[in-house]
Amino acid sequence: DGEDFQLAKELTWPLFLEVLHMMPKKKSVGAGGFSVELLIAAGEVAQRAFYDALQADLRGKVVPETWRTVLYALLVKPLPSNPEVVAERREIALMPQDMKLLLQMVRQVSYQRIVGRVTSAQSGWLSGYGCTDPGLVAAHIIQQRRRMGKPLYLLFIDLATFFPRVDRGACEVAELLVGLPKEVIELTALIYGAADDPEGAINCQYDSAGGLGEPFKNRMGTLMGCVLSPDKAKILLNTVIVAIAAVTKGVRLWGYGRADVEETWRRIAQMAFADDWLGTFSSEAELQAAWETWKLWEVISGSKLGVKAKLKTVVTGVRYVDGKPVSVTDPCLRLRGGGFVPFMPHDEPYKHLGNWRRVDGSDVDGWVKLRRKLQAALARLRRLYKPTQNEFMLVSDALLGGLAGYY
Repeated sequence: DGEDFQLAKELTWPLFLEVLHMMPKKKSVGAGGFSVELLIAAGEVAQRAFYDALQADLRGKVVPETWRTVLYALLVKPLPSNPEVVAERREIALMPQDMKLLLQMVRQVSYQRIVGRVTSAQSGWLSGYGCTDPGLVAAHIIQQRRRMGKPLYLLFIDLATFFPRVDRGACEVAELLVGLPKEVIELTALIYGAADDPEGAINCQYDSAGGLGEPFKNRMGTLMGCVLSPDKAKILLNTVIVAIAAVTKGVRLWGYGRADVEETWRRIAQMAFADDWLGTFSSEAELQAAWETWKLWEVISGSKLGVKAKLKTVVTGVRYVDGKPVSVTDPCLRLRGGGFVPFMPHDEPYKHLGNWRRVDGSDVDGWVKLRRKLQAALARLRRLYKPTQNEFMLVSDALLGGLAGYY
C-alpha cells in the first residue's frame, strides 16, 4: 500500500488464528511448557488475550525469558560419527511453542514475500521443488555432454554442520541486501542475540539421559528447529550462488532454440538442494573460478566445507577420446586449511541426492547398488511363515514399493 513496513500492523488477528490452527500438534513444548493445543482448547477469549499480549511485547520490544532458553536434543548420526562425542551428534533445538507461533506469523509476512528474490538454482528451498529437480538437471547435463563428446567438470560441495556455523553478522547483511525488513531482523536478534553482543546470546542446555546440562551461551549459527532457519540459510547461500553466477557461465545445453543463434543456448553452472551444491563446467578455468569463490565465501560466512574421503566435497571430470570417456587431470583444488579436494576418476560413482551418479553418464553402479537393496528386501519376504495373500502383498508393498518407486 506504499507505507513503511510495520510488523505489528502486519500480524493481524485473522493471521494469528490461521497460523494457530495450522501449527503442528503433539510436539515438544520446550522450556516454557506452553502448548498450542491448550490455547486452541481454551477458546476465543483466551486466544484474544494471548494475541493482545504478543502485540504488546512486540511494541515494547521485549520477549519472555522462556523464549531465550533453548533445549537441545542430541540425535545419533550414522557411522563413522562417534555418538560419545557431542560435536559428532546432530542437535535439534526444542523451542517454546508460543515463540514458534509468533515466528511462523512473522515468516508469512516477511520471508515468504521475498522468496522470489532467491535464485532459482536453489531448488531445495523453493516452493514446489524437490531433490528430483536438481537431480534430473544434473543427469540431463551429464548425458548431453556424453552424447556430444564434450569435456565436463563436476564440483560437489557439501557444507559441514551448516546451520550451527552460520555467522549471524554475515547473515544479517545478506538479509538486508535481499530486502528483509529491519524490524524482523531486530526481532530475531532480540530473541537469539546479535552477532556483536555475545553476552546477550540465547541460553542453551543439552537434554540428555542424565538430565539437563549446565546453561551456556550460543552466539553463533541459525538453530536447527527454529522455523526461520531454512529461510535464513537460503538467503545466506544465495550470496555465494549469485557470486558464482557472476564469474562462471557453466555448461551449454542444446535443444532450447535455433542452434545458430548464440542467445538461444541455455547455460547451467550450478544447482543446489539445501546445502548440497553441484557445479557443472566445461573448462578447468571456470572450475577454478567457482572454487576460489567458495573458499572466500567460506571465510566470510563462517561456514566450513565438508571433506570426508570421497563422501562430501569432491571434484571429478571427464573428456572423450575417440568417443571413449577418459578422466581429466586432477585440477588440484587447494583447501583453505591445506591439502586438496578429493579427486574422483570418471568411472567412480558419487551419491548425489540419493542417486549414484557418474560424470561419464554410466548408471551401472547405481543399478548394482539398487539391486542389492531389492534383493535384501526379497530375502526378508522369503522368511515369512505361511503368510496369507493379503499379508504378503502388504509386507512386499512396504519393503519394495517405496524403494523401487522412488528410483
